Amino acid sequence: MSTNRTPRRESIITGDAIELEIQPAAIPLRLMAQVVDVAVIGSLMMLVVLILIDSGPFRLNAAQTQTLGIVMIATITFVIPLLMELFTGGRSLGKMMVGLRVLRADGGPVRLRHVFVRQLVGLFENWLTFGAVASIASMFNARGQRFGDMLAGTYCVRMRDDNDHPYPLIMPPELQAWATKAEIGPLSSSLTIRARTFLNRAARLSPHARARLGVALAEELLAHVQPPPPMGTHPERFLAAVLVTRRDEEYRRYLHQVRQEVRESV
Repeated sequence: MSTNRTPRRESIITGDAIELEIQPAAIPLRLMAQVVDVAVIGSLMMLVVLILIDSGPFRLNAAQTQTLGIVMIATITFVIPLLMELFTGGRSLGKMMVGLRVLRADGGPVRLRHVFVRQLVGLFENWLTFGAVASIASMFNARGQRFGDMLAGTYCVRMRDDNDHPYPLIMPPELQAWATKAEIGPLSSSLTIRARTFLNRAARLSPHARARLGVALAEELLAHVQPPPPMGTHPERFLAAVLVTRRDEEYRRYLHQVRQEVRESV
């Protein structure tokens, strides 16, 4: 079985309807990120240990030193990486430096259970075997997943966002009342991306092209919306209202899912 896989590019759509191009991270990049993380965290922990040992009133005996060493190792290899990935949305210092992020297999952000499983299995894959098991598993996986990723349902990616300064999605005030009652059917990724891209670039289009594209996209969206917006609504205001409503619905579903997971874990 060949291990010369070319990581395939994929894309995900954020709640703001921004398309992000992602590519499974290559093993060398993951190793670079790991080296940075280990170097920085290890240096900080060693500094803490030296300060505790050499500070007069807190001078430790052999048993205390051994206990502190175990705690420091557990902190370096599990606790700190877990907290970093959890509170930075799947990133660590090393991943930030090389442009990597951990995502769920469906492209969504990782949560506590995903990060916990990754780091727990990583104790064996990355530390006890010096990264050998993780590297071998990644070589034979199309997404470069190690065993921790497979069990957690995650993978490490490189992400590229072409919309550095996206047009802010804000609900037009005059459409707020309409949007609370409107029913928006499923929207294809293609239509969502085209509408979002149009809003981002509308100011750079000629007046004729801007008006023509805005009307065309609004007509496409009308087929998925009931009831239609008030008579005389500007196409661009209608597009923004639909995308904001869709984004907010996705956010509410996400919060509901998080609350359910918290209740189940208590």
